[in-house]
Parts: sequence; structure tokens; C-alpha cells
Amino acid sequence: MADSPSKEIPKICPNCGHASNALNGGGVILNVSSIEWRGLASLITGAFDEATCEVCSHRLKVRNHLILTERNPNVATVLFGWLAEGREQEFLAALRRGLMADHDLEWEVRAAMSIEEMKAGAADLVKRKLKPIALAQKAELEGKLPEHLQENWTELTAEAFSAGRVVLAVHVPGVTVVAFGKDPATVSADDAIQLLGHLQARTWIALWIAWTAQKGHPGTLEADLKRHIHPGSLVNGAAEEALGMLEKLSSNNLNLSFHSRYCMEALRASLHSAAEIENSHAKDWAKLFLECELIDEEKLIVSAERAKDTVTFEALWDAILAVTEGRFEWLMDTKIDAICEKAGHPQLLSQLPKAMEVRFGEMDPVEVAVDLVCRASEKVGKLVEAPDALVQPLVDAGDAKGLERVAEAISAQIPGDRVAEATADAWLGAKLKLIQRPARYLNRIGTAPRDWENDLPRRLRTRLWLERSNHLRLLGRTEEALAVLEQAIETGGDAVEPESARILRRNRAILLRETGAPDAAVEILMELREGAKGAERIEVLESLAISQAILGDYASSRQTLEEAMRFAKGPFAKAKPKLVAAAAALAGRDGSIEALLRLEEGTKTDAAALIALGAAWANTLRSVDTMSREALTEITEVLKGLKNLVEQALEQGAYLMAYSGLRALAPLADRIGAAERALEAWTMAYDLADEEGLPHDPNVTLALAEAGYRKGDLEFARHMLVSTAGATEASFGGLADLSKALAGSERIEYDLQSVATLILDRRHEFADVRLIGEMQRDTLARSRNLRSQTAPVEVIEQFTNGISDEIVARLAPAEGRVGVVEWIEARDYLSALMTVIDSDGGVKAEFLPAIAVDLKKTGVSLTWRLSTWTRKRNGEPFDIEEWSEVKSWLGKVAGAHLKDGDHLVFLEHESASGIAWHVAAADRWTCSYAPGWLSLLSRPESPERRGPIGIAAVPLATDSQEVRFALERSVERTRRFAGECGTDVRLESGASCDRQRVSELLGESGLAKVLCHGFVQPKSYEVAWLVGDGRALPSAKAVELGRRQGAAHLLSWRDAAKLDRSADVVFSAACSSGQSHLAGVGERIGLMAGLRTGGTRALVAPRWDIVAGDVLPILDDALERYWRSGKLAQAVANACRSASDGTPDWVRWAIAVEGDWR
Repeated sequence: MADSPSKEIPKICPNCGHASNALNGGGVILNVSSIEWRGLASLITGAFDEATCEVCSHRLKVRNHLILTERNPNVATVLFGWLAEGREQEFLAALRRGLMADHDLEWEVRAAMSIEEMKAGAADLVKRKLKPIALAQKAELEGKLPEHLQENWTELTAEAFSAGRVVLAVHVPGVTVVAFGKDPATVSADDAIQLLGHLQARTWIALWIAWTAQKGHPGTLEADLKRHIHPGSLVNGAAEEALGMLEKLSSNNLNLSFHSRYCMEALRASLHSAAEIENSHAKDWAKLFLECELIDEEKLIVSAERAKDTVTFEALWDAILAVTEGRFEWLMDTKIDAICEKAGHPQLLSQLPKAMEVRFGEMDPVEVAVDLVCRASEKVGKLVEAPDALVQPLVDAGDAKGLERVAEAISAQIPGDRVAEATADAWLGAKLKLIQRPARYLNRIGTAPRDWENDLPRRLRTRLWLERSNHLRLLGRTEEALAVLEQAIETGGDAVEPESARILRRNRAILLRETGAPDAAVEILMELREGAKGAERIEVLESLAISQAILGDYASSRQTLEEAMRFAKGPFAKAKPKLVAAAAALAGRDGSIEALLRLEEGTKTDAAALIALGAAWANTLRSVDTMSREALTEITEVLKGLKNLVEQALEQGAYLMAYSGLRALAPLADRIGAAERALEAWTMAYDLADEEGLPHDPNVTLALAEAGYRKGDLEFARHMLVSTAGATEASFGGLADLSKALAGSERIEYDLQSVATLILDRRHEFADVRLIGEMQRDTLARSRNLRSQTAPVEVIEQFTNGISDEIVARLAPAEGRVGVVEWIEARDYLSALMTVIDSDGGVKAEFLPAIAVDLKKTGVSLTWRLSTWTRKRNGEPFDIEEWSEVKSWLGKVAGAHLKDGDHLVFLEHESASGIAWHVAAADRWTCSYAPGWLSLLSRPESPERRGPIGIAAVPLATDSQEVRFALERSVERTRRFAGECGTDVRLESGASCDRQRVSELLGESGLAKVLCHGFVQPKSYEVAWLVGDGRALPSAKAVELGRRQGAAHLLSWRDAAKLDRSADVVFSAACSSGQSHLAGVGERIGLMAGLRTGGTRALVAPRWDIVAGDVLPILDDALERYWRSGKLAQAVANACRSASDGTPDWVRWAIAVEGDWR
């Protein structure tokens, strides 16, 4: 390959069209270190000669920037990539600031002129660094290796072994490989590596012996550990061998000095960290580390980086308790605080007092705590630290009055001082939260900030407002709690210490989950999970598991709970019962009574655990037919415990706890046949939510709806069924991504089917049939649209008498009839209903007879045939017997009520996914698709055509000329048509037509036409347009093979849902962009699901992949006919019918209308 560019460097990968980082901006920097053998081997063998595409791995015939760094001496050899031509000094300055920056090291920088010079430099480096290995081999042959290591171990560095590992992996010019004097042909590669690893292990042992034998050893232990141990230079098996040697040495030398034991454990911990092996001696190391830090043994002290990598939270916890003997005054020592900070556990010291057992004897714990406050009064910050270790008995006893006396003592130390008062209030809030006294606390500080709180120091004000938010949440006033917390975060700004900032973010995640945005909660908690340690780690994991379960990601929730349980030991053991119970609630979905009977006792004494245990039993009993006497006894105990919990929580004003208890009690009582007891609990839960402003639970409203229908109380039953819409809005109304909660919404599916079974079996009115059918569709989108007010609440409220004939009569057309076909799912069967509305407002409805084919299998077959059909194949993808049966069935059932030219609307069901109903209807009727009755009844009364017309045109980077010409012709046709109509046109095209520009175009246009390619991915529920990214045209391979690289080119339904405003009608040419994934509880996931939140009332788009040159003229014709007539479905149907003779149906009828068909 030429060492300088022979022609202009392209901006995109020639193979897949991806705008690779290696071809844009400053290029890619590759750092090859002498201490990491894999990078050296790659450089020498030519793996770095050319940059490769991040998406398809195609070699790009350009060179990246390369840096080869060497220690002792500190030399950096730089080879600039081709993108640096003419800007070498600029790039060199950047490299100095970045990859070559290593603490206080001074670097000698050399420039290489070619890749071959870099390879030669790497080979020369390897040869130089190999010399200590060669000398050790010679000593081995002479039988003098032990003596040699004793004298020369310092030369056998990580760099030397990295070089040794390179020559055993690849050919290095000028190096002859021998394995301790043996012919390489007689020694296998694995044997050679094993011999090298054995030498490395013995070198580490020599390091320990040297530090053990010589207390006056030159240098520091940290420096030697750094020179000799690095993950990139480990030889296979060396760490394990050395650790085995250390195990024997420690067991044989029971009387080692502190100095020797410290060096041994520091070495052992470093090897464990480098090899990523769990250290069974972690507690020994933590104790020695702590003791050494306390006596400040300068030559032995390790770096903060090594401490963070090797000293665990639990081990340091135990070490501090052992060394200080749990004495409170020792824990207040600032030196121990600094040690915790160094080891990366700054929060440890503040949590230690909670684990101390304080024995008061005859003393009053309140008086002791107050006395301690008085003695610590010289500093306000210490006022709240002092009593923490002593008030645990008050917390355990639920002594709110005693805690308030301690708070008064804190405040009284500086009379009239608002800072002292706020400090006491914040401290008290944290304690009363533990014993569930929200009403009492808020009576003290108020639900809104007091005037003087705005003048408090920002950190203190944030802490106080955090507690106010916590207690509002305990009352069930989650929206108010979130508002207070958001205010605390905003006003606290960067003054909030990192630990408090993490607490604020965690609480915000919890409140977002409880106000209908569990996907946002998961996103925040996943970020917090990375840096969480100690008690915070368990709290983050618990919150994350709950949020994942709400979204229906039960597998991840189980894994998260298992991770939390692994840490719930030692100082964090108190958290285990509720984690175990939560895991049991998830496992209960698989029905294991035996596992529930074996749960540890603590699950019935902890309130949160008891609620989860109730859910576990209820989930389990749903899937089992019989239960033992032992199980019934256990369930009775759980029910009794839940009843007591609810009563106590109501007495204390802890409404959220009471509400949770009732919702666990009701289904469990129902499962064992205690129907009246269950109904009482469900009713109490609903009333409590109503009275205290708690969010309604859809499982509660559905249970009450079913009870109403059983009793024949239709008014009550319908009210509860309609309330389910508001309840699901409370659970999911804040979702940013509907697809994340599809499985989570299914938790109400069983209850919906139960109500549907009752309505259908008892032949209730069609108004009730339509209503339950509507509740089984569009669950998440309806919730989000109700929250954002894009779905009129008043329409839902009108459903309180069912979706009656009077209501659906509003869909009466100006002429002819409209038929709406829908499916209602009972537990064991599916019913199809057709409602017909005349132009005079007359309404008829009837259940449709069953179809003779399996619609699901037929849909799958059609989807596959349509996705693989080409112009070269004879016939039609519709040429299958089952399709003929579908057309015949629709002709009979619809033909009995509709005349030719009337309109059909399909509210699709997942069981018929893939059925092209608009094609089946095409010969006689116009057709459209819709998510449900609410969307149909929310349409504007008289839609108006409005301009301007927006056009977005983006081909693929690899498109053929035929496709590009088709797009260009379509653009020009619509521009010409708009000119004839006197309508303005806005055009965005090419690479610059990115997500931002398409979004703006949609928002500023009355009618939009999007000419691009589509992307559909069923596994991720993706339906998207492929657009530019501002630099390059989209690449299909980039999207398919690399989500990260292709993401910038995707404008998906998720992005469309974020638009404040979108075009009234959108015509899309993108393949399959009219397709919707049917999943969850009747959810339609597609572009229209996103666009309608911004006001789009109809989308015209292909339902499968198309040939642009064939279908775009039909789409353009439909657009023009619609603009002239104002009748959308009729315009689309006429355009399709007017396609040239011989056009196959799969081309002619590729486009369909979703939404408002008028």
C-alpha cells in the first residue's frame, strides 16, 4: 500500500456507505503500548496498516494515526495518519494532551515516516525488551535461575514479558525463538507459553521475597507493582500459578511479620485484579491496607488507583469495625474518612454507625442522644452525625416522639438559627421516613417550602427538599413529590455533593416510574448502577429490578435481583428479605409453591417484603390447581400480616404503603376463593386512591368492572372499565418509547380477557362489547396520548355508557356507509364484530362468523411472500388458497351490509397480523386502518387541505441510478403540481436532509411527502425512515450491521412521537413504512403511532417492500387526487386502480391509508 494518499480520501466506506470515523474529522488514533502484547503483535503483523470500517470491517486503504509508547525510557513514536496531512503540529499537540499524558512522565517524541518504519520500531522494541528473558533462560540452563531471579528480578518487568509473549504469538523479524534452550520444533506453542508463564510467576514471587527480606529496599512497593504487573502483559496461567505459590507460602509461614504479610497481600490483590479473579483473601488485604494507612508506612503505601481496584466495600467495612472495635469516637477520626475516600468508598464511614450495636442498659436512648448532640454542638455539620449511631433503637421501636425530641435538641444548639432548624428537619425527615410517618413530618415542615428556606445554603436546602419529596411520595402524592424533587435538583445545581446528587437522581427515577415513565427510570438507574457501591448499590439494583418488572422485562429483573442479593450480606443483610420476596414474586409466575414455603422467615416481618410475598403467592396460585394444607396455612398468615400492615399504615397516614398492601391482599384473597374479602380490598384500594389522589391501578379497576358485570350493575361496571384508561395512563402515560413496555402492559391482559369473557358469554350490549374491545387495543399509545392531551379526555369520558350507537354515529359519512371491523379477545376464543354506520346516522352491529383459515399462519405466509417477491417472478404473492378464502369471507360478511364504493375500517388484531385487508377489499370498497375507536372519534370534524407541501428526498449511498431517477422524477412531479396549484414547496434532500431537517419539514408542512428508504426490524419493533446524517447518505448495511453507527440515519416512530407538530397528512414512499408491529395489549407500533402525537391524522405508505419506479407514480397520483378532491381513501383507491394495465396487485395495492380516511 502506498504510504501517502494517491488520490482524494473518500468520506464513506465504499463497501457499505458508512461515514467511517477513519475517513472523517481528525481520523482514528491507535495507541500501541509496549506493556500490552496484543497491540504490539497487531502492529508487527500489519493489522494496523489500514483503517477498517466500524460497520462491515472493510479495509479502507487509508492509514490511522499510530502511537507506539515505550517505558524506561519514555519514548513515543508517532506516525500521522493521512487525515493529518498539513496539520501535523496540531495533531501532535492533541496527542500530547491525550493518549501520551501519563501523570508526570516526560515523553521524548519521535516521528516515523512510514508504516514500515513503525513496524521496524516495534520489532526493535521487542528485541530490546527480550534481553532480560534471554538472560533468565541462560540462567535456567545453568541451573542458576533462583540466584539469578534474586539478583535480577527487577529487570523482568511487564514490558519484558509482553515482548516475550509477542514472539510466541507472531513472527518478529530478527528474532529466533527458543524455549529455555530447546529447539522450537520440539516444544509446542502451549508448552512455550507455559514456560514463559512459569518464569513470570516466579518473578512476582521474587518481588515479594525481596520486599520481605529487605525492609530498606530501594524505591516503593507501589512502583515495583506497577512495573511488574499489568493486565496487558499477563502470560497465560502465570497469575494462577503465582497465586498458588502465595497460598502455599502463607499457609507455611504462619508467623510472618506485618511487613511481609502486607507485601504478600498487596501482591496477591494486584494479581487478582489484573487477572480479574475474585480474591478470597480480600478481607486480609483490606485490614492490612487500613493498618498501613493508619501508621503511614510511606514505602509500602499503595496508590489510590490500586486501592480502588483491590479493596472492596464489604472487606473495608469489616476491617474498620475490627480495627476500631466499633468505638464511635474512633469512627469520627478524619484519617479513617480519608482512607475510605482513597479506596473509593467515601460513603462507607457514614453508614458504619447503623451497623453498630448500642447497649443503653437503664439509660434512656433519647437522653443519651440529646446529650451527645449537646457535646457535639461546636459544629452544625456534626449535630446530625452525632446521634445517628444512638437512635437506631428509636427507629426500631417506631418512636416518632423520641426522634422529634432529638431533632429539637439539634435545633436548640443554635437558638433561632434557620440553618440549625433546617438541619434538624432534614435529619428528622430521614428518620421518620424509615418508620413511615409522612403525615406527621409534613405537618411539621409543610408540603411547600417555607419562606426562609430559599435563603438556606444550597446543599442543605436540597437535602431538606429531598425529604419533603420523600414524604409526599409516602402519602401517595407522587406528582407533587416529583415537582418538589425537580425543584431541589434545579436549585441545588452543581453545589450538591456527588453522593447527594446520586440520591436525587435515584429518587427522581423512582418517581418517574411511579408517574408513568418506567423506561426513563430504567435509563437513569442503569447509569447509576455503574458507580454504585455499598448500600446505595443494593437500593439502585432494587429500584432497577422493580422498574424492569413494570416494563415486563422479567428476565433482566430476575438477574438484577440476583445481583442485589449477592451483595445483601454483612452490613447490608437487612435488605435481603425484601429482595428474596421480590424474586419470589417474579418466580411465582412459573408456579412453584414449594419454593415459597422454603423462603426465610424475615419475608413476613419486613413490610416491603410482606407485600412482595403476597404478590408472589397470588402469581403462583394463578397457575396451579391445588394447594397443600401447609400452603393454605402460610397464605392465611400472609393475609393476616397484610391486613395488619394496611391498618397500621392507614393509622400512620402512610397511604402509599396501605395502597400497596391492599393491592397485594385483594388478588391473593381472590385466588383462595375469598371473593367478598377480595372485593372489599379492591374497593378500599380504589376509594383510597380517589380520596388521597393516588394513581389508580388498572388491575383494581378491571377487578371491580368484572364484579359489576357479574352483579348486573352496568353503570358501575362501565365506569370502572373506562377508569382503566386513566389507570393505565397513570402507569404508562410518561413513556418515551412504547416498545419498552409492551410486555409490561400485558399484566392487565388476563383481567381484560376475564371481563371480555363475561361480556361476550352473557351477551351484553354491543356498547359493552365495543368498550372492552377498545380497552384491549392501543393501551400504551392511548395512555401517552391522554397524558400529552393529544387524545381528547372528553371522548373517553363519554364512554361511561359504553361505546354506544349514539357515539359511533358521529362517524356517519356524507354518503354511503362505513363499516368498522374489530376483534375482541376472551380467555379461550376470539370474536369478530362489525359495526356499520349509515349516512343518516343509523347504526347496526353483528358478530361475524368464524373464517375457515388460520389468519395468523396466513398472515405470516403472506408477509414472507411479499417480502421476497420480485418483478422477475411470475404470478402474485397472493396466489395461495388461504388468500382466496380470506377474500371470499370478507366479501360475504361485508357485502351483506356495504354497497360498492362504501368504506371499511379495520381495527387490526395480532392474530391477523400480516393480512392485507385493503387488498382483500380493493375490488369493491375503499379501506383504511386505525388503532381504535378513540382515534376514530378524535378526528377533526372537517379536515382542510393546507400548505405548504414539504418534500424530503434521500437515496441510499449505494442506490442504483434507476432508484435515484425514480426519486428525482417524483420530486419534480410534485414541485410542478404544487406550482400549478399555487402552493409553496419546501424541499430537503441528500446527506444534509437529516433527522432535524425532516422533523422541521414535517412540522412546517400541511402535507408532507417523504421519499427515502425504510427500515423495519421486528425484534426491536422498529419502523423508520433512512435519512442523511448531515455528512453522508444512509447506508443499509450500517443500519443493519451496526446500530450505533446507523442510528444517526434512522428517523423512527420514536423520534416522530417527540414532534410537537407534524403534517396533517404524510405520504411516504419508504419500503414497509406503512407497516405496524402488532404487539402488547393491542398496540400498533409504527410511524403513524409516532406521527399522530404531533397531529398527523393520516399516513399513506407502502405496507411492504416496493420497487420505487413502479410505485412512486401511484403514490404521486394519489397525492394529486387527494389535493384536488379532499377525499383521501377514495384518492388512494382511484390512483391504485388507475395504474397501468398489467400492474400486479402486489405493486398496484402496495400503499394503504392509516388514520383518517376522509
